[in-house]
Amino acid sequence: MSFGTGSARSFGPNAVLYSFQIKTKDLPAPIFRVQKKVGEKYEDQENATRVSGNLISASPRENQNKDGKTIKSFNLTLQDGNDVYFVSVGYTFIGRNLYNALLALTSFDDIEISLYQSKPKPGKPKTFASVCLRQH
Repeated sequence: MSFGTGSARSFGPNAVLYSFQIKTKDLPAPIFRVQKKVGEKYEDQENATRVSGNLISASPRENQNKDGKTIKSFNLTLQDGNDVYFVSVGYTFIGRNLYNALLALTSFDDIEISLYQSKPKPGKPKTFASVCLRQH
């Protein structure tokens, strides 16, 4: 239904909500920090390197950090059955690569976002946190 009363973000009584945040700092490879909504708060879950579902929303966000600095990001919402995943993607190297890949999609069904550490180029030891977008 595209109209009504109440919350526009109602996913139904059986929905299980998760928050995914990309973490790269001081880690050997990038990960998603995963939290599950229990009652009115989010509780930490096991970290992940991928998330998949149907992309149902993409919206810009602005949050304040502890120092009062504005942090800009995009919030992608994926749904897989009763599970709803809110994926926060910052304006970073990984974010830009993911945004470009999202723009190339012809549909938003059955996508998977994976994080990995790139392999070094021959003769160079440096590797980079990277993202992959697949559609099944």
